Amino acid sequence: MLKVQQGFTLIEFIFVIMLLGIIAAISSQMLTQGVMAYFTATNVVDANWQGQLAIQRMMRDMSIVRSSNDISTANTNTFSFTDINGNTVSYALSGSSLSLTYNSNALILADGLQSLTFQYYDKNGAITATNNLIRYVKMTLNFSYKNTIYAVISAVYLRNCS
Repeated sequence: MLKVQQGFTLIEFIFVIMLLGIIAAISSQMLTQGVMAYFTATNVVDANWQGQLAIQRMMRDMSIVRSSNDISTANTNTFSFTDINGNTVSYALSGSSLSLTYNSNALILADGLQSLTFQYYDKNGAITATNNLIRYVKMTLNFSYKNTIYAVISAVYLRNCS
């Protein structure tokens, strides 16, 4: 007569629980890494999007500087001018925010900036520090996320500054 086994032994049950625990630990680590990658990518895309929108706004405003004599401030961190409509416009880094001052009204264009840098070039492409010689402005926005710096860079030609 054959003996029929009904159920599992305690050792078999413990072995199955250990295997399931190992599989669960490996699976949870993979899932956690996937979720962290998603949030990192979301933050990078957000920083890049803010930078692109800010650069586009700056390019649009700077392209209509009334004349090179209407550039009031042109240093590495601030650019101020009067546009063809007589509006005073100024861009500067305020803490970690890109600030636009438009006719004395301050607006925040982007947050989370590490640095804002302006470089100025004359009509021959040489770097200049003289306001009435400026023809091109190069803007660099640096965003920092988890010890990684993301740069958004563009340049604009000042149309009315011939």
